[in-house]
Amino acid sequence: MMLVRLTSEPDGGICLESRYDRTFVEGLKQALDYGGRAWDPERKRWIVSALYAEALLQYLHTVGASIQDDRESSTAVTPRPPMPADLKEAFDALYLAYTAPLCVAEGSYRALAKHFHSDKGGQDTDFHRIVDAIEIVRKYLDPQPDPVDPDEDIPF
Repeated sequence: MMLVRLTSEPDGGICLESRYDRTFVEGLKQALDYGGRAWDPERKRWIVSALYAEALLQYLHTVGASIQDDRESSTAVTPRPPMPADLKEAFDALYLAYTAPLCVAEGSYRALAKHFHSDKGGQDTDFHRIVDAIEIVRKYLDPQPDPVDPDEDIPF
């Protein structure tokens, strides 16, 4: 039986950890659309967009996986601030849902860059549109560290 651990991602997505099983991974790829999942090679985990949570759980139940659900569950629903118009346009340019995590957006960007690159017969305007789009998505979704105050003592 496949043991799977689910944890929450800061952007609302789901992190899926399990031992490698080729059949499981191929099934996961078929069950979840490319825009809804991404492999994080540094952490060796799948990241699934919050929009695909139901499809992920349905797939896990279909294959009979034993699920350890460590996701944070909050009973209080906090309203989300409205999404900036430029971020919406960036997600549209990358052909993504508005709730896609950054790693999924970067995967979509890489695939589209290969398709739209001028060396592959693409148009420069389309290529520059997706380059601008990923820069906007990174600006909003990539957490930047707080600048270090040079006068502040840093404990070592």
